[in-house]
Amino acid sequence: MLINIGKRVRNIRESKGITQEELANKMDVTKSYVSKIESGDQIPKLARLELIAIGLDVTLEELIFNTSVDSKWKEVIELFEQKGINPEEVLKFISVLEKLK
Repeated sequence: MLINIGKRVRNIRESKGITQEELANKMDVTKSYVSKIESGDQIPKLARLELIAIGLDVTLEELIFNTSVDSKWKEVIELFEQKGINPEEVLKFISVLEKLK
């Protein structure tokens, strides 16, 4: 998992068109530090992983576990959160819908 974190950071960063310098600025670290993470010479602590995720605009889960949520699903999740709807309520709603079929 963390062995490949540097590769994950580089892949996500490049896919989003972010330079090492831009990511470093977002994290308030040096470009050299970002380079060391990407090369595997530096394993970041959890607090730094959180900053990396924020800088790359991904969740910590996406960064660490290589998971990805489609942008439409992100919109749905954000809408549920805005409306104060929790996952249990969504599951109950789906259960009711299935019974109506």
